[in-house]
Amino acid sequence: MPVLMFWNTGRGQVTDAIGSLCRRHEVEVLILAELGINSGALLTGINQDAASPFTESVTVRTRVRLFTRYPLDRVQPISDDGRVSIKHICPPLGRPLLLVAVHLPSKLHAGSYDQGNAIRDLREQIVAAERKVGHQNTVVIGDFNVDPFDPAMVAADGLHGMMDRQVALRVARTVNGISRDFFYNPMWSRLGDDSHGPPGTYYYPSSAPLSFFWHSFDQVLLRPALLSCYRAEGLVVPTEVDGRALRGPAGSGRPGSDHLPVVIRLDTEQETNA
Repeated sequence: MPVLMFWNTGRGQVTDAIGSLCRRHEVEVLILAELGINSGALLTGINQDAASPFTESVTVRTRVRLFTRYPLDRVQPISDDGRVSIKHICPPLGRPLLLVAVHLPSKLHAGSYDQGNAIRDLREQIVAAERKVGHQNTVVIGDFNVDPFDPAMVAADGLHGMMDRQVALRVARTVNGISRDFFYNPMWSRLGDDSHGPPGTYYYPSSAPLSFFWHSFDQVLLRPALLSCYRAEGLVVPTEVDGRALRGPAGSGRPGSDHLPVVIRLDTEQETNA
């Protein structure tokens, strides 16, 4: 039952928190962005007393770093352009996964057109990788630096990320004569006070006339092929660990990240156990 965790650590002092989160949620694949320490120091910290230690899957210099408890021969690099890292993961049991880990341009350095273009490029990379591995057991996870309702996240020529599982289970729809595959984006259900968990993953109290305050920049999207393996309770946005808040607001003086992590559990072993 693979458990994946993504966290944009914001170069914060969060090694202890990462280790605690991995133990609490039984994380097997750890994806980190903006890691502020070297891999050796991180691995020393998170592998203390670990029966199954993490190792890093390294191919090229990248913004998204992947650590796993799986043997590295079960993690095949597909492509990595620095912001999008795609790997084919074959757990000891269950389905293989196509893991797409992202850290896309932020609004501080890119306009809406640039961000939308990055997402459309991401879609093309995903389609090419799915063709290469021959399946659509695809998980896209990371910091998209836009919300689930951003046009490029929803549009057919973007990620086509639906809020409705039943719509996503239609697999695809035809737009202007072209069949476009869906993703299901469960982060839609995690927006606002009545969601299961915090109102988002990133808090920014802008002084602009339009301010959402909370954003869900950190997201996970699933192809319809994986929806039978997903349960709503399997998606968690932790806000604390060991009594420590995981988000360190600007000016608080508290070490941490300005993003919250995202953890997802997928029961891909169910066919094997059936």
